[in-house]
Amino acid sequence: MRYDLRNFSSPFRLERKASARALLAVRADMYRPELYAKSRCNEASGGIRYGYCCARYIPRGENVPDDEEGSYDFGLGAGFYVDATQAPWDKHYKMYSYIVNELPALIESEFPVTKERAISGHSMGGHGALVIGMRNPNKFVSVSAFSPISNPSDCPWGEKALGRYLGDDKAAWQDYDASLLLASKTHSVPLLVEQGTKDEFLHEQLKPQSLVHAAQQSDTQLTLNMHEGYDHSYFFIASFIEEHLEFHAGHMGLI
Repeated sequence: MRYDLRNFSSPFRLERKASARALLAVRADMYRPELYAKSRCNEASGGIRYGYCCARYIPRGENVPDDEEGSYDFGLGAGFYVDATQAPWDKHYKMYSYIVNELPALIESEFPVTKERAISGHSMGGHGALVIGMRNPNKFVSVSAFSPISNPSDCPWGEKALGRYLGDDKAAWQDYDASLLLASKTHSVPLLVEQGTKDEFLHEQLKPQSLVHAAQQSDTQLTLNMHEGYDHSYFFIASFIEEHLEFHAGHMGLI
């Protein structure tokens, strides 16, 4: 896996005794400065001492396979934060392990940060954040998501990606489905989700009510905020990023 440490940023000057940082599993299909500007990460930080990393969502390097049709929802368009098991994807598409193990280890070796982490994401990145956070409560103190793909086993985007990355056996998909993980109550990490009511992908692809039903089934606390009139854009993130930063800061003991 190739890394770009320029993707690590902080609203304060990192000194030797810096505090915790948030790992953002954002689907970064914009260049970093544009993403930060549109999501207001720095502006909304409020002086909280943390760093954040907008992680990549696909592998980099030569000879990385791509979807033959160049689709935006598979291959180099969407890594889906899984560890692929099917050829030819299984050699390079290890984005779950990248976020859980490789990237944190690299950041902690290069920057003066603690081991306290939180994770957040948008859309496919929201799916990644929920899955990774719930499967690793010992690594992430809190999890949040904007417009996440909540039940990928039961939506066109997820069925396509999980089927091709993991194979036809849907039992292998369960570890990468936030709603199924939540229903089984395999985690103990605070969850915060934002969703716009005018999101064009709301009913077919995102299905946040699957999270609600799963939380009810497992008697697990979930905060899902539905926002009238908001769509799927980065400006939706900008509208509520401050609340998410405060949410994570609180669980990391920074405020």
